[in-house]
Amino acid sequence: MKTIYDVAKAAGYAPSTVSKYLTHHGYVSQAAGKKIEQAMVDLDYHYNGLARLLNEGASSRLGIMVPYLDQPYFQELVQSIMNVSVKQQREVIILPTNYDTSLEQLYLDRLEHQLIGQLIITSHALPLEQIANYQKFAPIVVCERSAHLPIRSVYNDRLGTFKQLFGKIKAAGQTHIGLILARPASQSRSTEEVLTAYAEVFGEKIAPNLVRYHGKTLADGIREAKQLQQIDDQLQVVLTEGDTTAAGAYSEYQKSGTKVTVIGQGNELPSQLLGFSTIDYHLGEVGRQAVALLAEEDVRSVAVPVEIVDRK
Repeated sequence: MKTIYDVAKAAGYAPSTVSKYLTHHGYVSQAAGKKIEQAMVDLDYHYNGLARLLNEGASSRLGIMVPYLDQPYFQELVQSIMNVSVKQQREVIILPTNYDTSLEQLYLDRLEHQLIGQLIITSHALPLEQIANYQKFAPIVVCERSAHLPIRSVYNDRLGTFKQLFGKIKAAGQTHIGLILARPASQSRSTEEVLTAYAEVFGEKIAPNLVRYHGKTLADGIREAKQLQQIDDQLQVVLTEGDTTAAGAYSEYQKSGTKVTVIGQGNELPSQLLGFSTIDYHLGEVGRQAVALLAEEDVRSVAVPVEIVDRK
């Protein structure tokens, strides 16, 4: 295998000059560059770009930790982060976890060992306190409220939004409510906030059998909508994890002729086409703020407004 020393000898220049030409670190005349290029062609020499990448470090390499990408919420959030990063010519690495704590720990270790220069965490299973410890190695931004910890964060006031939504439902005299969510409260802060908001507004916890989990897809929405109707034949409102799940529930109730108000989350195409209410988290702005926070020395939290889109 040919080396940089072989190229230097063939071109008639010192190895340091060839190195400057290859790495673009330092001045090399046009004439010298042409001779080096010709020597590389003659010797069939290929520069080890990976070695160069590792030598230069990972200060500009941004990791996006995301549980999965088969859910519109995370698709839109990751895309908004990438849109900003591309404009900044920043290298982006997607780090999928499926909420596996061992994978999340692996990515934090990569941050510690400078294989990743910065990290945006869209959602996680590891304790936030554990994640915060890794800020000493590189900037980290979490996409959730973290008032009790000094960590960069961008968030929506979900609890306040859910309380506002349940307040409207209560004022309309609707008390038979079902929920189709993705994960239990022990694993999801969002679910915890939905359940807390319900209890605060209605003065009691929602019946456990009226909370259906593992709702992410259209098929999940159809299946769980049927289950909720069987559990409570006076069902009036169903709040779902996202618009795709809501579309499944909406289509099921339309098909069966059941009058149930379906509310999604995300303000995505399904809710726009079918005309059911939803919650808009303005994820484009969440992504922009997350990237902006990485460049700031001060550790602070940024709130992005939420909008209840009423399409009744």
